[in-house]
Amino acid sequence: MKNEQEEGNFWIAYADLMAGLLFVFILLIGAIVVKYVLTQSDLREIKDNLNKQEARLEESKEELRNKEAIVFKLSSDLNNASSALNLINSQKAELEANITN
Repeated sequence: MKNEQEEGNFWIAYADLMAGLLFVFILLIGAIVVKYVLTQSDLREIKDNLNKQEARLEESKEELRNKEAIVFKLSSDLNNASSALNLINSQKAELEANITN
């Protein structure tokens, strides 16, 4: 009878150890799931921020293209005005030379 009682106590203790081990694994899996959810949330936030920055960058690129076009047009106008001024100055010099002769 004593042997059967010791064997029963062994299985109870063994079952308690297995239940404890199962509980540890459940806690571990729970921690992994929580960490995964938090990581996914952070990743989603990072992606949203990246998309916003990309949109702002595209807007800045478009604005830069527009300003470059304006600068190019102003440079062209300035070159035309400079050419016209040089032509006027040369004509003025010719007229002054004709007047003094």
